[in-house]
Amino acid sequence: AAEYSVRRGSAVAHVRQRDDWDCGIGCMQMAVRWLRRDRGGGNDGDGTWGGTLPLDAREETERDWLAGDIGTKSIWTVELLWALHRFLATDVSLRGAAAAGTGDPRAGGHDGSAGIFLLFCSLRLGVDDSYGKYSFYKNNYSVDAERVGCAFRKAFASVLPMCSAQLSVDALAGLVACGDCVAIVLLD
Repeated sequence: AAEYSVRRGSAVAHVRQRDDWDCGIGCMQMAVRWLRRDRGGGNDGDGTWGGTLPLDAREETERDWLAGDIGTKSIWTVELLWALHRFLATDVSLRGAAAAGTGDPRAGGHDGSAGIFLLFCSLRLGVDDSYGKYSFYKNNYSVDAERVGCAFRKAFASVLPMCSAQLSVDALAGLVACGDCVAIVLLD
């Protein structure tokens, strides 16, 4: 296994899940904290990074918006991509006041304008029908499959950066070791 030297201070402060279904939202909030810290606007508690910090009032509001924007407890990763894309496009602390646009989080926009780039990697860029057998998805699978399929079609049409790939642990570690990259890794 390869060894990587991570830039001092690049640890990500943990955000606890509220429920048994919102791990993706917690991961998104950890990434946003990390991005804000890099721009001087993060919740760093006692000045250190890492460990678990409670959400501040702004983060609580953002968490509620993210959950409401996604609109389901059966969250698929492409829905997290869309929510993060919309969030980054409108968050003044990450983009600067001049680039804030309409202020409506649902307005969308280009998130790369602040030097923040997203890449969505998944083994499958579409709905995996085998998920219909899992107890978590079983009751609403047909509704989920339609919603998620629509989200992928919209992502392709909007040219969001996506690729079908299997990344090794070493490849991910190499990416984040440079110190200016954060990865959200969700596993089944």
